[in-house]
Amino acid sequence: MLVGVRPQDRSLKVDLSQVPLERYVRLQAASIFLNRFISIRKDAGKLEDSSSRRDLPTLLKVGTTSGAMQAFIPEWQLFLLSDSSESVHENKQSQALFSQKDAPAAIAAQPGQSQVQNQNQIHSQGLTGEIAGFERPDACPPGQPAPISLPSKSFDAVIAIGVLEALNQQERELLLGELARIPQSLCIIDLPSSGYRKHWSGLVELTLKSEMQRSLQFGLPDTKQISQFLEKAGFEVEVWTHTRLSQWLPYITLFALNPLAAGLLDQELKRLADAELSGTIQQSTDNDNDETAFDLIVAKRKD
Repeated sequence: MLVGVRPQDRSLKVDLSQVPLERYVRLQAASIFLNRFISIRKDAGKLEDSSSRRDLPTLLKVGTTSGAMQAFIPEWQLFLLSDSSESVHENKQSQALFSQKDAPAAIAAQPGQSQVQNQNQIHSQGLTGEIAGFERPDACPPGQPAPISLPSKSFDAVIAIGVLEALNQQERELLLGELARIPQSLCIIDLPSSGYRKHWSGLVELTLKSEMQRSLQFGLPDTKQISQFLEKAGFEVEVWTHTRLSQWLPYITLFALNPLAAGLLDQELKRLADAELSGTIQQSTDNDNDETAFDLIVAKRKD
C-alpha cells in the first residue's frame, strides 16, 4: 500500500462547518497540547512569534488528509500522510473544506523512488514513503509490512487520530514503532477510551457499521499497552480523556443510522464542544475511564 506525504497549504482557509463532529472534537482536544508546545518553546526563546517563518515547528499527521487540523494549530506547519488510495478519496471529499477553488493534491509514492535523506528535503519536496504491504526487500522480509521511509526525528511532532482502531495487530505494531521513531519531541495518539470500547460490540449490533465491525474483529487498541510501549521507547507519557460518553453514544448511533439527521445537529454540538472542552478534558491516572469517549495519549521524548 503506497503512501504520500504533502505539506498543507497554509493559505487555504478551512471551513470547520464541513468537518464531521467526531473529527472536530478529537482535533480540538489534540490542539490544546500542540499549542501548549508552541507556548513553551516561545517562553524558552526557541521560537519567534512570526508564523510566516519557514522554520515553524513541523507536525506530521498520520491518517485522513483533509487538512482540517491546520485551523486548530495556526503556528505549526502541517504535513499529511496517508495511503495513496485514501489520499485520492479524501481530496475528492475535502473540496468543500477550503474556501479556495482547488484543494491541494496529494503526492503519492511510486515504486523505486529513493528514500528522502534529510530534513530540508522533507520540508520542501513533499515526501514519499511506504507502509503496510508494499514490499521493500532492503527493509523487511517479503510479505511483511514495510516501514514508512522517513528519517528518524524528522518532524517536531507526529499525531495519529482514530488510526490505530482501523488497523490489524501487525499493522498497529508497525505504526506504533514509526510513531515513536519519527518525532523529535512529541507523539500524540487519540483512540477510544475503555468506556467507549465496552459499548463497541453493542453499537456494531445496533448500527451494522462496517468500520466498527472491522475494528472489533481486529481487536481494539488498549491505551495502557500503547502508553507502556511509548515509555519503553523513551517518552514521558500522560493520558488525558475527553468528550462525554453519555452525549457521544446517542450521537454516534444517530450518525450511523441517519447521517443526514446527525449532520443537522453538528453545528450546535460543535458549539457545545467549544464551550465544554475545558470541563471535559482531564488527566487520567488509571487509563480506565467510563465517563468519556476518547483517550488522548501525549508522549514527550526524553532528552
